[in-house]
Amino acid sequence: CGPCGGCGTMPPSGNGGAPDLLDTVLEHLEAQDLVQTARSLMRASKSGICRGPRGAAKIREILMGINTLLFTQDPQTQPQTTPRCLSDIAFSLGKFQVTDSVVTDILKRVADIAKYRAEQFTPNEMASIMWGFASLGVRNEPLMSVIAAEVVNKIGDFDQRQLSNTAWSFAKCGLWNKQLVDAIVSGCLSKISTFSPASLSHCAWAMAEWGTRDDRFMNAIAEEVIRRMGDFPPTSLAMTAWSFASLQLQHMGLMQSVSGRVQQNISDFRTADLAHLAWAFANLRVQDANLFNTMAAEIQKDIGSIGPAGLTNVAWAFSKNNVLHEDLMAAIAREASTQIRNFKAAEVAMLTWAFAVAGLQNKGLMTEIGAQVSRKIDRFNAPQLSHIVWAFGALSLKHTGLLQSLSAYVRRSAPSFKAQGLSNIAWAFAMVSYRDEDLIRRVAPAIARDVSDLRPLALARCAWAYRVLAVRSPELTEALSSEAAVKVDDFPTKA
Repeated sequence: CGPCGGCGTMPPSGNGGAPDLLDTVLEHLEAQDLVQTARSLMRASKSGICRGPRGAAKIREILMGINTLLFTQDPQTQPQTTPRCLSDIAFSLGKFQVTDSVVTDILKRVADIAKYRAEQFTPNEMASIMWGFASLGVRNEPLMSVIAAEVVNKIGDFDQRQLSNTAWSFAKCGLWNKQLVDAIVSGCLSKISTFSPASLSHCAWAMAEWGTRDDRFMNAIAEEVIRRMGDFPPTSLAMTAWSFASLQLQHMGLMQSVSGRVQQNISDFRTADLAHLAWAFANLRVQDANLFNTMAAEIQKDIGSIGPAGLTNVAWAFSKNNVLHEDLMAAIAREASTQIRNFKAAEVAMLTWAFAVAGLQNKGLMTEIGAQVSRKIDRFNAPQLSHIVWAFGALSLKHTGLLQSLSAYVRRSAPSFKAQGLSNIAWAFAMVSYRDEDLIRRVAPAIARDVSDLRPLALARCAWAYRVLAVRSPELTEALSSEAAVKVDDFPTKA
């Protein structure tokens, strides 16, 4: 889950720990005292309990009781459903991280009641209730809209933790409006020197999730990070760098400081953190060979701890940044081969691209990828498939099953492919000497129609492919020649 702050420590084990806290919640429920129920539930949630069958059974009983009690409340007349009571319930559910239909019902009822009380909510209560909903991935637009308006009205009263939690929560739920974001940015800027490292990183993450680039705010965050670099936990630092990269905001002072910290304390960083950092540097096109070599050695030690997204990000980052590290890529290939069934379509396409750009013909991995794509080809979209087959062509690897499946896919879904994608397919077929004359002739008119979309190198490759495959298309030949004449000054030497 995301930020929250204020969490307590684990209770001692034995008879005086978690069960006693849950028993107290049940006692207040039996007395139908919703206020005390919510407060004791908050204490229980902050203790970090709810593990083991006994705790889980009691949590289930508590949830059923709260749900029943809430539905006896009239949101407009019952005094028990105070803003604090509602925020404590939502926050506690977020801490427990229980996914259950009863939780859904409780949150819906909390939202229905809270929207009548929104103007009474304090900043802490607003931050808490929103965090509870967001951490469980529950988006309730009616509640969020009224809370957003109250955030704007009371933004001057928010402290650094409340600001960052509120920003994180709205971003996590995908709710953006200009007034809200402007108010949060203004509030953060006025108190930026008071922010904890975690709060700074979560604000940066929220801006990235919103896709909102406010250079003044992000630069202020960068300066605070640089000033307090030694105080930042590795995960917060990785999150901040990732956020800047997502916004395409290159702050060289920040990236240089991050690089120095990582190289100095590399063993403090989790492999997942290093994957995010590698992606961030590559996405911002920040060349730092020493950093990448240092990260490569560390990532290999625990490469099994990162899943498909991490493996893909690392491979993509090293290839994108033109850092060839064969030992790392070999380790990625071995691990990816064991996890390939769990890769999303976009991850398969990116991973394949990375090995092709690096010029690494890892036949074991590529065979696994070819088999996976051919079996599940309908899970991939047209751009992904054209990139994958381009990669096989670039590596001169012929996977007949993939090529046959792709041919069938293109025949039934040709309109979904753009001229560039079809040109890539023709070029890849030629690179591995795979001749499907009917398909190559069939896609020629589509390439010719949108030939202006092709860059000079693509024009040359397309013409070369049709010549090598011995497929005649006067219409396409004429279109390629005409477009080449228009772009002749832009052609690279090798074309």
